[in-house]
Amino acid sequence: MCFSKCVVATLRPAVTRRRGCASGKSRRLWYYRRKSHIDKQVAAAKLQAQEGISQIMESVITPRDDLYTGISNRHQYYSNSSAQSLDYSNLIKINRISKSAEKRFLNFTLWNARSLDGKIAAVCDSILYNKTDIFIITESWINATNGDFIEADLSSSLSNFNIQHVPRNHRKGGGVAVLSKSNVKVMMNKTNVYHSFELLDINTYAQNEIIHLLVIYRPPYSPGHRHTVSKFISEFSTLLEIALLAPGHLIISGDFNIHVDDMDCNDAANFLDLINSLGLVQHIRGPTHEKGHTLDLVITRAADKCTSDFVVDHKMPSDHCAIHFMSNNMKPSPKKLTKSRRIFSGIDSDTLRVHISEALSAINFGTDSSDLALSYHEAVSKVVDCLAPIRSSKVSDKPRAKWFNPQMLVDRRYLRQLEIRMKKSKDVTAVTDVTVDDITSLISKMAAKSCDLDAIPTLSSQTKRGSFCTNFD
Repeated sequence: MCFSKCVVATLRPAVTRRRGCASGKSRRLWYYRRKSHIDKQVAAAKLQAQEGISQIMESVITPRDDLYTGISNRHQYYSNSSAQSLDYSNLIKINRISKSAEKRFLNFTLWNARSLDGKIAAVCDSILYNKTDIFIITESWINATNGDFIEADLSSSLSNFNIQHVPRNHRKGGGVAVLSKSNVKVMMNKTNVYHSFELLDINTYAQNEIIHLLVIYRPPYSPGHRHTVSKFISEFSTLLEIALLAPGHLIISGDFNIHVDDMDCNDAANFLDLINSLGLVQHIRGPTHEKGHTLDLVITRAADKCTSDFVVDHKMPSDHCAIHFMSNNMKPSPKKLTKSRRIFSGIDSDTLRVHISEALSAINFGTDSSDLALSYHEAVSKVVDCLAPIRSSKVSDKPRAKWFNPQMLVDRRYLRQLEIRMKKSKDVTAVTDVTVDDITSLISKMAAKSCDLDAIPTLSSQTKRGSFCTNFD
Protein backbone atom coordinates (compact mmCIF):
# COMPACT_ATOMS: atom_id res chain seq x y z
CA MET A 1 0.00 0.00 0.00
CA CYS A 2 2.80 2.42 0.93
CA PHE A 3 4.92 1.29 -2.08
CA SER A 4 2.22 2.06 -4.66
CA LYS A 5 1.52 5.48 -3.17
CA CYS A 6 5.23 6.31 -3.30
CA VAL A 7 5.53 5.34 -7.02
CA VAL A 8 2.46 7.33 -8.03
CA ALA A 9 3.63 10.38 -6.11
CA THR A 10 7.03 10.15 -7.82
CA LEU A 11 5.71 9.77 -11.39
CA ARG A 12 3.13 12.53 -11.15
CA PRO A 13 5.62 15.47 -11.27
CA ALA A 14 7.46 13.78 -14.20
CA VAL A 15 4.35 13.77 -16.34
CA THR A 16 3.70 17.36 -15.47
CA ARG A 17 7.20 18.45 -16.41
CA ARG A 18 7.05 16.44 -19.68
CA ARG A 19 4.31 18.68 -20.90
CA GLY A 20 6.65 21.72 -20.68
CA CYS A 21 9.37 20.29 -23.06
CA ALA A 22 9.65 21.80 -26.58
CA SER A 23 12.09 19.71 -28.75
CA GLY A 24 12.26 15.91 -29.18
CA LYS A 25 15.99 15.51 -28.28
CA SER A 26 15.75 17.46 -25.11
CA ARG A 27 12.56 15.55 -24.40
CA ARG A 28 14.35 12.19 -24.71
CA LEU A 29 17.30 13.29 -22.57
CA TRP A 30 14.97 14.57 -19.94
CA TYR A 31 13.00 11.27 -20.06
CA TYR A 32 16.03 9.01 -19.54
CA ARG A 33 17.38 11.16 -16.73
CA ARG A 34 14.09 11.24 -15.07
CA LYS A 35 13.61 7.46 -15.53
CA SER A 36 16.91 6.70 -13.82
CA HIS A 37 16.00 8.98 -10.99
CA ILE A 38 12.64 7.24 -10.63
CA ASP A 39 14.26 3.81 -10.63
CA LYS A 40 16.49 4.85 -7.77
CA GLN A 41 13.51 6.15 -5.81
CA VAL A 42 11.55 2.92 -6.46
CA ALA A 43 14.47 0.80 -5.33
CA ALA A 44 14.82 2.86 -2.17
CA ALA A 45 11.06 2.54 -1.50
CA LYS A 46 11.20 -1.24 -1.96
CA LEU A 47 14.13 -1.47 0.45
CA GLN A 48 12.35 0.66 3.03
CA ALA A 49 9.19 -1.44 2.69
CA GLN A 50 11.13 -4.70 3.12
CA GLU A 51 12.86 -3.37 6.23
CA GLY A 52 9.48 -2.33 7.72
CA ILE A 53 7.94 -5.73 6.98
CA SER A 54 10.90 -7.56 8.51
CA GLN A 55 10.62 -5.47 11.68
CA ILE A 56 6.90 -6.23 11.96
CA MET A 57 7.48 -9.95 11.49
CA GLU A 58 10.27 -9.99 14.06
CA SER A 59 8.02 -8.29 16.62
CA VAL A 60 5.26 -10.84 15.99
CA ILE A 61 7.31 -14.02 15.79
CA THR A 62 10.10 -13.28 18.24
CA PRO A 63 8.80 -13.52 21.87
CA ARG A 64 9.41 -10.53 24.07
CA ASP A 65 11.32 -11.06 27.24
CA ASP A 66 8.78 -9.28 29.43
CA LEU A 67 5.89 -11.18 27.81
CA TYR A 68 7.67 -14.50 28.29
CA THR A 69 8.39 -13.57 31.89
CA GLY A 70 4.69 -12.81 32.49
CA ILE A 71 3.62 -16.11 30.95
CA SER A 72 6.10 -18.08 33.00
CA ASN A 73 5.04 -16.31 36.18
CA ARG A 74 1.39 -17.00 35.44
CA HIS A 75 2.15 -20.65 34.77
CA GLN A 76 4.07 -20.81 38.04
CA TYR A 77 1.07 -19.21 39.85
CA TYR A 78 -1.41 -21.75 38.58
CA SER A 79 0.98 -24.64 39.13
CA ASN A 80 1.34 -23.65 42.77
CA SER A 81 -1.39 -25.38 44.78
CA SER A 82 -1.32 -22.83 47.57
CA ALA A 83 -1.98 -19.97 45.15
CA GLN A 84 -5.21 -21.55 43.92
CA SER A 85 -7.05 -20.63 47.14
CA LEU A 86 -9.24 -17.54 47.19
CA ASP A 87 -8.22 -14.25 48.67
CA TYR A 88 -10.89 -13.93 51.34
CA SER A 89 -9.88 -10.37 52.13
CA ASN A 90 -11.62 -9.31 48.90
CA LEU A 91 -14.89 -11.04 49.81
CA ILE A 92 -17.84 -9.73 51.81
CA LYS A 93 -19.18 -12.09 54.43
CA ILE A 94 -22.95 -12.62 54.15
CA ASN A 95 -24.69 -13.98 57.22
CA ARG A 96 -26.99 -16.67 55.87
CA ILE A 97 -30.01 -17.78 57.84
CA SER A 98 -30.24 -21.51 58.29
CA LYS A 99 -33.49 -23.42 57.98
CA SER A 100 -33.55 -24.14 61.69
CA ALA A 101 -33.09 -20.43 62.47
CA GLU A 102 -35.96 -19.48 60.15
CA LYS A 103 -38.30 -21.62 62.22
CA ARG A 104 -37.38 -19.65 65.35
CA PHE A 105 -38.41 -16.25 63.97
CA LEU A 106 -41.88 -14.78 64.34
CA ASN A 107 -43.99 -15.26 61.21
CA PHE A 108 -46.68 -12.71 60.36
CA THR A 109 -49.60 -12.77 57.92
CA LEU A 110 -51.68 -9.77 56.84
CA TRP A 111 -55.00 -10.38 55.09
CA ASN A 112 -58.10 -8.37 54.24
CA ALA A 113 -60.73 -11.07 54.72
CA ARG A 114 -63.86 -9.14 53.76
CA SER A 115 -65.82 -11.05 56.43
CA LEU A 116 -64.53 -14.01 58.39
CA ASP A 117 -67.91 -15.65 58.09
CA GLY A 118 -67.41 -18.80 56.03
CA LYS A 119 -63.61 -18.39 55.86
CA ILE A 120 -62.45 -19.89 59.16
CA ALA A 121 -61.20 -23.00 57.35
CA ALA A 122 -59.06 -20.83 55.03
CA VAL A 123 -57.55 -19.00 58.01
CA CYS A 124 -56.73 -22.29 59.75
CA ASP A 125 -55.18 -23.74 56.60
CA SER A 126 -53.01 -20.64 56.08
CA ILE A 127 -51.81 -20.66 59.70
CA LEU A 128 -50.93 -24.34 59.64
CA TYR A 129 -49.25 -24.24 56.23
CA ASN A 130 -47.19 -21.05 56.77
CA LYS A 131 -46.51 -21.69 60.50
CA THR A 132 -47.91 -18.25 61.29
CA ASP A 133 -47.47 -16.88 64.81
CA ILE A 134 -49.43 -13.63 64.38
CA PHE A 135 -52.29 -13.42 61.87
CA ILE A 136 -53.48 -9.85 61.15
CA ILE A 137 -57.00 -9.43 59.76
CA THR A 138 -58.65 -6.32 58.35
CA GLU A 139 -62.34 -6.14 57.44
CA SER A 140 -63.16 -8.97 59.80
CA TRP A 141 -66.82 -7.89 59.81
CA ILE A 142 -67.05 -8.87 63.49
CA ASN A 143 -69.85 -7.03 65.27
CA ALA A 144 -72.08 -7.44 68.30
CA THR A 145 -74.34 -9.91 66.46
CA ASN A 146 -71.87 -12.47 65.11
CA GLY A 147 -68.83 -11.74 67.30
CA ASP A 148 -69.44 -14.51 69.82
CA PHE A 149 -70.00 -17.13 67.12
CA ILE A 150 -66.84 -16.23 65.17
CA GLU A 151 -64.73 -16.13 68.33
CA ALA A 152 -66.06 -19.53 69.43
CA ASP A 153 -65.38 -21.00 65.99
CA LEU A 154 -61.83 -19.66 65.97
CA SER A 155 -61.18 -20.88 69.53
CA SER A 156 -62.39 -24.39 68.72
CA SER A 157 -60.45 -24.53 65.44
CA LEU A 158 -57.23 -23.02 66.83
CA SER A 159 -57.16 -23.88 70.50
CA ASN A 160 -53.65 -22.55 71.01
CA PHE A 161 -54.42 -19.11 69.51
CA ASN A 162 -55.84 -16.01 71.17
CA ILE A 163 -57.88 -13.32 69.46
CA GLN A 164 -57.88 -9.55 70.00
CA HIS A 165 -60.20 -7.46 67.86
CA VAL A 166 -61.88 -4.10 67.55
CA PRO A 167 -65.37 -4.48 66.01
CA ARG A 168 -67.38 -1.97 64.05
CA ASN A 169 -70.69 -1.59 65.83
CA HIS A 170 -72.37 1.39 64.22
CA ARG A 171 -72.63 -0.07 60.70
CA LYS A 172 -71.89 -3.16 58.64
CA GLY A 173 -68.38 -4.23 57.63
CA GLY A 174 -65.01 -3.08 58.88
CA GLY A 175 -63.34 -4.37 61.99
CA VAL A 176 -59.71 -5.34 62.67
CA ALA A 177 -58.42 -8.39 64.54
CA VAL A 178 -55.20 -10.18 65.46
CA LEU A 179 -54.80 -13.91 66.07
CA SER A 180 -51.71 -14.70 68.14
CA LYS A 181 -50.25 -17.91 69.49
CA SER A 182 -50.81 -18.57 73.14
CA ASN A 183 -47.06 -18.59 73.85
CA VAL A 184 -46.76 -15.04 72.44
CA LYS A 185 -47.64 -12.44 75.05
CA VAL A 186 -49.91 -9.75 73.62
CA MET A 187 -51.28 -6.66 75.35
CA MET A 188 -53.74 -4.12 73.89
CA ASN A 189 -52.97 -0.41 74.29
CA LYS A 190 -55.44 2.37 74.81
CA THR A 191 -55.72 4.69 71.84
CA ASN A 192 -57.37 7.94 70.90
CA VAL A 193 -60.51 8.09 68.80
CA TYR A 194 -59.85 8.46 65.08
CA HIS A 195 -62.72 9.03 62.66
CA SER A 196 -61.02 8.35 59.31
CA PHE A 197 -59.66 4.86 60.10
CA GLU A 198 -60.02 1.89 62.46
CA LEU A 199 -57.12 1.02 64.72
CA LEU A 200 -55.90 -1.89 66.82
CA ASP A 201 -52.83 -1.01 68.90
CA ILE A 202 -51.05 -3.93 70.61
CA ASN A 203 -47.65 -4.73 72.08
CA THR A 204 -46.12 -8.15 71.45
CA TYR A 205 -43.44 -9.45 73.78
CA ALA A 206 -41.02 -12.03 72.38
CA GLN A 207 -37.69 -12.95 73.99
CA ASN A 208 -37.59 -9.75 76.09
CA GLU A 209 -38.21 -7.61 72.99
CA ILE A 210 -41.25 -5.46 72.26
CA ILE A 211 -42.97 -5.30 68.91
CA HIS A 212 -45.35 -2.35 68.69
CA LEU A 213 -47.97 -3.47 66.16
CA LEU A 214 -50.49 -1.04 64.67
CA VAL A 215 -53.29 -2.60 62.60
CA ILE A 216 -55.10 -0.04 60.46
CA TYR A 217 -58.08 -0.21 58.15
CA ARG A 218 -59.04 2.96 56.27
CA PRO A 219 -62.45 2.63 54.60
CA PRO A 220 -62.76 4.33 51.21
CA TYR A 221 -64.78 7.49 50.85
CA SER A 222 -68.49 6.70 50.70
CA PRO A 223 -71.83 8.25 51.74
CA GLY A 224 -71.54 6.38 55.04
CA HIS A 225 -67.89 7.37 55.53
CA ARG A 226 -67.39 10.99 54.47
CA HIS A 227 -63.72 11.29 55.37
CA THR A 228 -61.20 12.18 52.68
CA VAL A 229 -57.61 11.05 52.34
CA SER A 230 -56.43 14.47 53.49
CA LYS A 231 -58.21 14.03 56.81
CA PHE A 232 -56.75 10.52 57.11
CA ILE A 233 -53.22 11.84 56.53
CA SER A 234 -53.79 14.48 59.21
CA GLU A 235 -55.02 11.96 61.78
CA PHE A 236 -52.41 9.38 60.75
CA SER A 237 -49.59 11.89 61.29
CA THR A 238 -50.94 12.50 64.80
CA LEU A 239 -50.85 8.76 65.47
CA LEU A 240 -47.30 8.47 64.13
CA GLU A 241 -46.07 11.25 66.41
CA ILE A 242 -47.19 9.16 69.38
CA ALA A 243 -46.12 5.77 68.00
CA LEU A 244 -42.59 6.85 67.10
CA LEU A 245 -41.93 7.78 70.72
CA ALA A 246 -43.09 4.39 72.03
CA PRO A 247 -40.45 1.73 72.77
CA GLY A 248 -39.99 -1.40 70.68
CA HIS A 249 -39.90 -2.28 67.01
CA LEU A 250 -42.68 -0.46 65.16
CA ILE A 251 -44.71 -2.41 62.57
CA ILE A 252 -47.65 -0.66 60.90
CA SER A 253 -49.79 -2.93 58.75
CA GLY A 254 -53.25 -2.92 57.26
CA ASP A 255 -55.43 -1.90 54.34
CA PHE A 256 -54.98 1.81 53.62
CA ASN A 257 -57.06 1.97 50.41
CA ILE A 258 -54.48 4.30 48.85
CA HIS A 259 -53.00 3.49 45.44
CA VAL A 260 -49.35 3.87 46.43
CA ASP A 261 -48.34 2.22 43.14
CA ASP A 262 -49.84 5.11 41.12
CA MET A 263 -47.19 7.81 40.75
CA ASP A 264 -49.76 10.25 39.33
CA CYS A 265 -52.02 10.02 42.40
CA ASN A 266 -51.68 13.12 44.57
CA ASP A 267 -53.08 11.36 47.65
CA ALA A 268 -50.51 8.57 47.31
CA ALA A 269 -47.70 11.11 46.85
CA ASN A 270 -48.75 13.02 49.98
CA PHE A 271 -49.00 9.80 51.97
CA LEU A 272 -45.54 8.57 50.88
CA ASP A 273 -44.04 11.99 51.58
CA LEU A 274 -45.42 11.79 55.11
CA ILE A 275 -43.91 8.41 55.94
CA ASN A 276 -40.60 9.29 54.26
CA SER A 277 -40.33 12.53 56.21
CA LEU A 278 -40.73 10.60 59.47
CA GLY A 279 -38.03 8.05 58.64
CA LEU A 280 -40.41 5.23 57.74
CA VAL A 281 -40.34 2.83 54.78
CA GLN A 282 -43.09 0.92 52.98
CA HIS A 283 -42.06 -2.65 52.04
CA ILE A 284 -44.83 -4.03 49.80
CA ARG A 285 -44.21 -3.99 46.04
CA GLY A 286 -46.70 -5.22 43.49
CA PRO A 287 -50.50 -5.50 43.44
CA THR A 288 -52.38 -6.74 46.50
CA HIS A 289 -55.90 -6.24 45.13
CA GLU A 290 -57.71 -7.92 42.27
CA LYS A 291 -57.80 -4.62 40.35
CA GLY A 292 -54.00 -4.41 40.30
CA HIS A 293 -53.32 -1.77 42.97
CA THR A 294 -51.18 -1.90 46.11
CA LEU A 295 -53.55 -1.28 49.01
CA ASP A 296 -52.27 -3.54 51.82
CA LEU A 297 -49.07 -2.13 53.28
CA VAL A 298 -46.41 -2.96 55.86
CA ILE A 299 -44.49 0.05 57.21
CA THR A 300 -41.51 0.06 59.59
CA ARG A 301 -38.73 2.39 60.60
CA ALA A 302 -36.11 2.73 57.87
CA ALA A 303 -33.27 2.32 60.37
CA ASP A 304 -34.92 -0.66 62.06
CA LYS A 305 -34.36 -3.85 60.05
CA CYS A 306 -37.04 -5.81 61.85
CA THR A 307 -38.93 -7.40 58.92
CA SER A 308 -37.93 -9.43 55.87
CA ASP A 309 -39.03 -12.12 53.39
CA PHE A 310 -42.24 -10.53 52.10
CA VAL A 311 -44.41 -12.89 50.06
CA VAL A 312 -47.73 -11.97 48.41
CA ASP A 313 -50.19 -14.89 48.41
CA HIS A 314 -52.94 -14.70 45.77
CA LYS A 315 -54.75 -17.90 46.76
CA MET A 316 -56.82 -16.71 49.71
CA PRO A 317 -60.63 -16.47 49.25
CA SER A 318 -60.92 -12.70 49.07
CA ASP A 319 -60.44 -9.84 46.62
CA HIS A 320 -57.26 -8.97 48.56
CA CYS A 321 -54.04 -10.97 48.68
CA ALA A 322 -52.49 -12.28 51.88
CA ILE A 323 -49.03 -10.95 52.74
CA HIS A 324 -46.62 -13.22 54.62
CA PHE A 325 -43.50 -11.78 56.19
CA MET A 326 -41.05 -12.61 58.93
CA SER A 327 -39.86 -10.58 61.87
CA ASN A 328 -36.24 -10.71 62.91
CA ASN A 329 -37.34 -11.23 66.51
CA MET A 330 -36.99 -14.70 67.95
CA LYS A 331 -40.26 -16.39 68.75
CA PRO A 332 -40.80 -17.60 72.33
CA SER A 333 -40.47 -21.25 73.18
CA PRO A 334 -43.57 -23.31 72.35
CA LYS A 335 -45.98 -24.05 75.14
CA LYS A 336 -45.37 -27.44 76.75
CA LEU A 337 -48.16 -29.85 77.59
CA THR A 338 -47.87 -32.81 79.95
CA LYS A 339 -49.25 -36.03 78.49
CA SER A 340 -49.50 -39.38 80.22
CA ARG A 341 -49.50 -42.77 78.51
CA ARG A 342 -48.95 -46.49 79.07
CA ILE A 343 -46.78 -48.68 76.87
CA PHE A 344 -48.44 -52.05 76.35
CA SER A 345 -46.37 -53.20 73.38
CA GLY A 346 -43.51 -54.45 75.57
CA ILE A 347 -45.63 -56.73 77.78
CA ASP A 348 -44.96 -60.45 77.41
CA SER A 349 -48.11 -62.60 77.19
CA ASP A 350 -46.77 -65.29 79.56
CA THR A 351 -45.79 -62.68 82.15
CA LEU A 352 -49.23 -61.08 81.89
CA ARG A 353 -50.93 -64.45 82.35
CA VAL A 354 -48.91 -65.19 85.49
CA HIS A 355 -49.65 -61.81 87.06
CA ILE A 356 -53.34 -62.04 86.35
CA SER A 357 -53.61 -65.52 87.81
CA GLU A 358 -51.83 -64.42 90.97
CA ALA A 359 -54.07 -61.37 91.30
CA LEU A 360 -57.27 -63.37 90.79
CA SER A 361 -56.22 -66.02 93.32
CA ALA A 362 -56.25 -63.39 96.07
CA ILE A 363 -59.87 -62.39 95.38
CA ASN A 364 -62.57 -63.66 97.75
CA PHE A 365 -65.37 -64.88 95.50
CA GLY A 366 -67.80 -65.35 98.38
CA THR A 367 -68.80 -61.68 98.54
CA ASP A 368 -71.63 -60.01 96.64
CA SER A 369 -71.35 -58.93 93.01
CA SER A 370 -70.53 -55.25 93.67
CA ASP A 371 -67.65 -56.08 96.02
CA LEU A 372 -66.47 -58.76 93.62
CA ALA A 373 -66.42 -56.30 90.70
CA LEU A 374 -64.53 -53.76 92.81
CA SER A 375 -61.97 -56.37 93.88
CA TYR A 376 -61.53 -57.53 90.30
CA HIS A 377 -60.97 -53.94 89.11
CA GLU A 378 -58.38 -53.29 91.83
CA ALA A 379 -56.52 -56.53 91.04
CA VAL A 380 -56.35 -55.87 87.31
CA SER A 381 -55.37 -52.24 87.92
CA LYS A 382 -52.42 -53.38 90.05
CA VAL A 383 -51.31 -55.74 87.28
CA VAL A 384 -51.51 -52.97 84.68
CA ASP A 385 -49.64 -50.53 86.93
CA CYS A 386 -46.94 -53.13 87.49
CA LEU A 387 -46.41 -54.13 83.85
CA ALA A 388 -47.29 -50.85 82.11
CA PRO A 389 -46.86 -47.94 84.52
CA ILE A 390 -48.02 -44.45 83.58
CA ARG A 391 -45.28 -42.40 81.97
CA SER A 392 -45.56 -38.63 81.69
CA SER A 393 -43.83 -36.56 79.04
CA LYS A 394 -43.89 -32.95 77.92
CA VAL A 395 -44.70 -32.21 74.30
CA SER A 396 -45.03 -28.98 72.33
CA ASP A 397 -48.52 -27.66 71.86
CA LYS A 398 -48.97 -27.77 68.09
CA PRO A 399 -52.01 -26.35 66.34
CA ARG A 400 -54.53 -28.90 65.18
CA ALA A 401 -57.21 -28.16 62.64
CA LYS A 402 -60.79 -28.59 63.64
CA TRP A 403 -61.32 -31.40 61.16
CA PHE A 404 -58.37 -33.46 62.45
CA ASN A 405 -59.80 -36.18 64.72
CA PRO A 406 -58.25 -39.27 66.37
CA GLN A 407 -59.55 -41.58 63.65
CA MET A 408 -57.59 -39.64 61.04
CA LEU A 409 -54.49 -40.04 63.18
CA VAL A 410 -55.00 -43.82 63.26
CA ASP A 411 -55.54 -43.94 59.50
CA ARG A 412 -52.43 -41.87 58.88
CA ARG A 413 -50.34 -44.20 61.02
CA TYR A 414 -51.73 -47.15 59.10
CA LEU A 415 -50.70 -45.56 55.80
CA ARG A 416 -47.26 -44.82 57.18
CA GLN A 417 -46.78 -48.44 58.24
CA LEU A 418 -47.71 -49.63 54.75
CA GLU A 419 -45.28 -47.18 53.22
CA ILE A 420 -42.45 -48.32 55.50
CA ARG A 421 -43.22 -51.97 54.71
CA MET A 422 -43.09 -51.34 50.98
CA LYS A 423 -39.83 -49.35 51.21
CA LYS A 424 -38.11 -52.05 53.25
CA SER A 425 -39.14 -54.88 50.94
CA LYS A 426 -38.78 -52.75 47.78
CA ASP A 427 -41.70 -54.66 46.39
CA VAL A 428 -45.19 -53.45 45.65
CA THR A 429 -46.60 -56.87 46.51
CA ALA A 430 -45.79 -56.17 50.16
CA VAL A 431 -48.96 -54.12 50.39
CA THR A 432 -51.17 -56.28 48.20
CA ASP A 433 -53.49 -56.89 51.14
CA VAL A 434 -54.69 -53.30 50.69
CA THR A 435 -57.60 -53.24 48.29
CA VAL A 436 -59.07 -50.44 46.25
CA ASP A 437 -62.05 -50.35 48.58
CA ASP A 438 -59.75 -49.75 51.55
CA ILE A 439 -58.09 -46.82 49.83
CA THR A 440 -61.43 -45.39 48.72
CA SER A 441 -62.89 -45.60 52.21
CA LEU A 442 -59.75 -44.05 53.68
CA ILE A 443 -59.91 -41.12 51.25
CA SER A 444 -63.57 -40.61 52.03
CA LYS A 445 -62.80 -40.53 55.74
CA MET A 446 -60.03 -37.97 55.26
CA ALA A 447 -62.21 -35.81 53.00
CA ALA A 448 -65.36 -35.99 55.08
CA LYS A 449 -66.07 -33.29 57.65
CA SER A 450 -65.89 -34.69 61.14
CA CYS A 451 -67.60 -31.67 62.68
CA ASP A 452 -69.65 -28.65 61.76
CA LEU A 453 -67.17 -26.82 59.54
CA ASP A 454 -67.57 -24.10 56.96
CA ALA A 455 -67.86 -25.34 53.42
CA ILE A 456 -64.61 -25.43 51.49
CA PRO A 457 -64.58 -22.39 49.13
CA THR A 458 -65.01 -23.23 45.48
CA LEU A 459 -64.50 -21.15 42.38
CA SER A 460 -68.22 -20.50 42.01
CA SER A 461 -68.63 -19.44 45.64
CA GLN A 462 -65.60 -17.16 45.37
CA THR A 463 -67.03 -15.59 42.24
CA LYS A 464 -70.31 -14.91 44.00
CA ARG A 465 -68.48 -13.23 46.87
CA GLY A 466 -66.51 -11.06 44.47
CA SER A 467 -63.17 -12.71 45.23
CA PHE A 468 -60.54 -13.72 42.76
CA CYS A 469 -58.11 -16.59 42.17
CA THR A 470 -54.75 -16.36 40.50
CA ASN A 471 -52.74 -19.39 39.47
CA PHE A 472 -48.97 -18.90 39.39
CA ASP A 473 -48.07 -22.50 38.52
